[in-house]
Amino acid sequence: MKIVGGVKNVIGGLIDMYKVVRIGRYCRIAGWELNVDLTDYYKRAKEKGFVNNASREMLIDCFDNESQMHLFLLYEDDTIIGTQVLHTFPEMGPNCWRVGRTSLLVPPLGKGKSIITKFQNHTDQFLHPAVIKFVEERYGATLYSTTNMNPEAKQNQSHLIYFPLLEKMGVVDKVGDMEYRYTNQSVWKFNFNRFWELYNLFPKWN
Repeated sequence: MKIVGGVKNVIGGLIDMYKVVRIGRYCRIAGWELNVDLTDYYKRAKEKGFVNNASREMLIDCFDNESQMHLFLLYEDDTIIGTQVLHTFPEMGPNCWRVGRTSLLVPPLGKGKSIITKFQNHTDQFLHPAVIKFVEERYGATLYSTTNMNPEAKQNQSHLIYFPLLEKMGVVDKVGDMEYRYTNQSVWKFNFNRFWELYNLFPKWN
């Protein structure tokens, strides 16, 4: 794998697909590049017990075996408050990608299931739209996510609450279970049309 313009890419050419994908309220999405200093983000992630986000080795370098990997950064003003990893997912077939769980360093702006069912959360307001737009427009690819029962950084809540609710809404389909990265995980497939239908229906943070 080589690094082109600070973004890992084996196809070649500078990736410029998400310099700023969407600006709303106070947040923006940008892509990680080599000149982006994540030291403060790593420190704050470690303080919250987010082991998988507390170092470059755990957040970025652990995906060196993937043919392509992109890291989406969620900013509040000039401070990174969240990240989401996207990488190729050949285990599910050609032209398949996996989006990792959102890691947020700020609390949710609300309570109850409606923050999920009405997309009133940072992931569905900012990160998932950016990731889906990138995968859909650039590659015409299929997008998956995986969840597990690991309590670290509340990953088990995505497994038990978030993705089951998205499934009821038709945004994802559970396609099965597999051992992935040495962990038993459930695999969820995104339904882009349904996501955009709901995204355009619910209030935006702007």
